[in-house]
Amino acid sequence: MTDSPATSARAFTERAVTFARGAERLTGVLALPDAGARGACLVLHGWGSNRTGPHRVLVDLARALAGGGVAALRFDHAGRGDSTGAFLEADLDTMIDDALAAAAFLRGETSAERLSGFGLCSGGNIALGAAALEPCFERLVCVSTLPFQGQRTRAADRARCAGRAAHLARRLLSPRAWGRVLRAPARLGAALRYLFARERGAAVRTTPEGEMRNLKASRRDLVAALGRWRGRALFLYGGADREGEAGWSDAWAPLAHENGLAMERSTIEGANHNFYGLPWREALIESAVRFLCGTRSVVKGNGFSDGGGGPSGCA
Repeated sequence: MTDSPATSARAFTERAVTFARGAERLTGVLALPDAGARGACLVLHGWGSNRTGPHRVLVDLARALAGGGVAALRFDHAGRGDSTGAFLEADLDTMIDDALAAAAFLRGETSAERLSGFGLCSGGNIALGAAALEPCFERLVCVSTLPFQGQRTRAADRARCAGRAAHLARRLLSPRAWGRVLRAPARLGAALRYLFARERGAAVRTTPEGEMRNLKASRRDLVAALGRWRGRALFLYGGADREGEAGWSDAWAPLAHENGLAMERSTIEGANHNFYGLPWREALIESAVRFLCGTRSVVKGNGFSDGGGGPSGCA
């Protein structure tokens, strides 16, 4: 069903919520349609972000979903934003556990039997992991989502390197950038490390046993579990995101083909990884809302103040 914005817009209310995942207290914002929800969606941020997302895209998405009659819960993972926990104690598995706790809370608040999910970047991996473990998820939108660590190929690493090389090339066209390199030669070394790095920094941690562990690598066999999932997933990528596009062709498309999964890809031409820029952000929200609740987006990205205020002042 496709409605016009004028016919599909509905009043909704936002409220701050907290819920538990083990010893942690997770904080979020629940947007509920005033006339009752005809569905419910879990909105998941990426690795180093929080419940607002880059340039508040998750705020606008959740409000668009609620305006279309679908309740939306966005929250901070443990160690992020206003939730308890330590940043470096979180890994992909604990973030999936956060999502499962959020899904149980959302079902309890809305009485929804089935859920949909939206994940940005690593949030897409979290959504896929949650769906692989919890059959209540029937639809997912995964945005700029790369393969699980066990699926990564040399081609994906080459695509990452090529994307970063293109970014650096654009930067080096600026005389100011060359001036910075000449004044501080160490910047050149940092640029080379950025160009050829795989997963470093916050994604890698030394365990108490002295082993290096990638925090984005799951201890679960998520690929095998996902192969048994029978929902629908839309993978959205920006046309300028070379690494994301390579991830689809190298990992997600073969997984869908081998297991008969209902996965499809859509590209927003010119957009980058985080969909910076109002036209890209609006196209992203429009595509996600169409897929998740069958209506047009009814809350545009510039419809609310930048300071966190929406219909109820929740951020």
